[in-house]
Parts: sequence; C-alpha cells; structure tokens
Amino acid sequence: MSERKQSLNPIILILLLILLIFIFLSNNPKIQSELPLRNSNLTMLLGFLGFLLIFLALLRLLSRIPSQPKKTTLTVIQCTKCAFKSIRNFQVGDYIPKVVGTCPSCGGPFQIEAIYVEEKSPKRKSFEPF
Repeated sequence: MSERKQSLNPIILILLLILLIFIFLSNNPKIQSELPLRNSNLTMLLGFLGFLLIFLALLRLLSRIPSQPKKTTLTVIQCTKCAFKSIRNFQVGDYIPKVVGTCPSCGGPFQIEAIYVEEKSPKRKSFEPF
C-alpha cells in the first residue's frame, strides 16, 4: 500500500504542473495566438486534465482502508457483601455467576457480574488528500 501511495504523488504533481501550464497558456493572448491549438481545443484539454485530477484524488481517497477499532473484552467482578468492584481482562472460562475468589476488602465471595466488549477507536487524522 505504501508503494502505491508513493507512486501516486508524482503523477498528481505532474498533472497539476501541466494543468497550471495550460491555464497560463490559455490566459496569455500573445502566447495563445502562436499556439497551433484553437481556443476550444485548449478548453477541452483543460477540462479533461481537471477531471483526471479529480478522478485520481477520489481514487486515492477511496482506496484507503479504514482502520478497525481495537476491541478488548472486560470482566466486572463484584463482592456480594460489600459491593467492592474490580475490572479485569476477560479470561477463558469466565461466565456471569461464577465465583472467582474472595474480596480483598471484606473477605466475602467475589462474583462475576458483567462481561462486555470495549472498543477503543483510533483518533481521526486530519484530511490529507495528497
């Protein structure tokens, strides 16, 4: 993917340069009279280069793979006597009414109360088309 990303940059820069040259040529009447191209051909060429540039930018934007959010499964453990709570990573064999030990504060039974998945979405970067 990084090789393709690097190969698109020179193409877009060259197209931008050609587009700027043709815009300069179309606005300068002295140079325009010496060109073999007629005004309609020059306008059509400018339009084609503009559409090509937009198409390449959209193609690059759509080819990005969205990143998947990181998911972690957590287990909530709670004491049945004093309501002391603890959260830890999920372990194979965890289920909701399972007693997993004794409470560190009162010594009562520690029981699994909830198991849930938490998604950590990556921070979005600013828009960078090129």
